[in-house]
Amino acid sequence: MQFNNGKHPRVPTVFPATFPIPRMRGIIVATLLAILASSPLGVLQEARAYQESKVVKPETDATPATVSSHQPPAPKSEEFSPIRVLPKMRPITDFAVVDATEGSETVLDDEMILGVEIKGETRAYPMNMINGPFREILNDEVGGKAIAVTWCFLCHNGIVYAREVHGEVLTFSVSGLLWKRNLVMVDEESDSLWSHMLGRSMQGEFQGTVLERLPVTMTTWKIWKSQHPETTVGILRRTSHRFQGDFYKAPQRFVIGFDNKSKARAWGFADLIKQPVLNEELNGIPVLVLFDAKSFTASLYSRSVDGQTLTFTQSDKHLRDRETGRIWDQLTGKQMGTDASLARLKRLPGVVSFAGSWKRFYPHSTFWGTHIDYGTTDAPEQ
Repeated sequence: MQFNNGKHPRVPTVFPATFPIPRMRGIIVATLLAILASSPLGVLQEARAYQESKVVKPETDATPATVSSHQPPAPKSEEFSPIRVLPKMRPITDFAVVDATEGSETVLDDEMILGVEIKGETRAYPMNMINGPFREILNDEVGGKAIAVTWCFLCHNGIVYAREVHGEVLTFSVSGLLWKRNLVMVDEESDSLWSHMLGRSMQGEFQGTVLERLPVTMTTWKIWKSQHPETTVGILRRTSHRFQGDFYKAPQRFVIGFDNKSKARAWGFADLIKQPVLNEELNGIPVLVLFDAKSFTASLYSRSVDGQTLTFTQSDKHLRDRETGRIWDQLTGKQMGTDASLARLKRLPGVVSFAGSWKRFYPHSTFWGTHIDYGTTDAPEQ
């Protein structure tokens, strides 16, 4: 059965035939030629990557868009200078949502997904179905909360934001702009432009406002549905086949990052393979970094439980805290046992990213790990 956020039957989004691919390609080519005259090679490469993405027929608007959180404010010297590489896209607000059994008929076990859990309701979004410039933002509702599920393959960022701002629920779409080699979002209500990585409105009516970033899990469909058998999954036509469980063949390129007010820190995948449990602290928040090398699932949790800061060690296939001796599940952060009132660690909104992309947006971030490829010649502080 298909669901509309558990309320009404829905069918997969059907993109209209009124915007044929040849016309779209013409717009893209014209845009790229315009960029060629004034843009550096790096931007051209990004535009070409967008152009060559394997995507389905898009739903677009050829008219260009008008050019309460923990996150740090924008540096005064930061200049918002986006580059247009595509026309503005229409928002995606409707797509098929099915249960785990039906979803498994379409989604392969080793396909990577973005998983969300809000107030006990869980939903997965296959990355192969939201990849490419026409599918990078889904407007949805989970656990009664309006969310934007966002993805930027240029930075390998899968981020989920709350869509309510100042009491108003916004609807987001792909603006067709890039800034710092990263997706720029636009809301339909005000045409304000938002940095995907920062979640901050950089231009328009909401300028300076920061969206609430929500925890999201980047893992395989097999792992997610085993942890959440009651999960639903969003189903769209595939736009890619690249995001499988063996995607991380060069783990040194990836980090999971977290920012808290004026501080930011990231942990490298290549080193987390060897040390999958870390007890850290960032700007007063005790952070637990967990990593599963088989599925390359990285997660961040708070180490504070019932007012007590716990210190974790690996015990066989599980976690044990030194203070109370309790056993915890390393993938879910749940205390192990049969008691329904068992504790659960609080998820923190970490961001999986290419190391160089994280550094680009958080130049003062510290990094944990000695085997990190930033894609640049300069190495940040360890």
